[in-house]
Amino acid sequence: MTVLEPLELLRKSNQGDKASYEKLLLWLQGHCKIQLKKGLSRYYSFPEQALDDITQEVLISFHETHQTFDETRPLLPWINAIIRHKMIDFIRRKDFVVVMTATDIEVLKGKWLIEEQEDDMSGDLYQLIERLPADQFEILKLAKIEGYSSKEIARELNLSDSNVKVIIHRAVKMLKKLSF
Repeated sequence: MTVLEPLELLRKSNQGDKASYEKLLLWLQGHCKIQLKKGLSRYYSFPEQALDDITQEVLISFHETHQTFDETRPLLPWINAIIRHKMIDFIRRKDFVVVMTATDIEVLKGKWLIEEQEDDMSGDLYQLIERLPADQFEILKLAKIEGYSSKEIARELNLSDSNVKVIIHRAVKMLKKLSF
């Protein structure tokens, strides 16, 4: 299926064509599983059932919101954002043990879902993050890569919520300085 075909199926289904909607959901189910396998299996140890669970959540979310989509915009980035957010929600629920690797920086950049954008910055960015002070590195990793809230981090590290937010802000500011 070409990139434009799902958008055309969406247009037809929004006009009441049930056959187009069924084709669109079948395509979405396959696309979702491919994207989740690429993202989750490379970075995390997760139960196989998780793939089906997240796919179901994506399909439900799509079903509830597809009529609000602006059909003049590209469909794939919107779909990929839904998939990414549902995957992050799943990770935050801590339904499985997260195993972090050196390539997790791609998750931070959101790059794993969009193959077309080749950027060899990930190695440089990871080197920059490693140059952060230990407390900033740890808190930034917990917040931006592992997806913990500032309140969860504060509770775990015996810090105030505002202190965690300040450290995250300073870490991001430091990364900006280091990158130039």
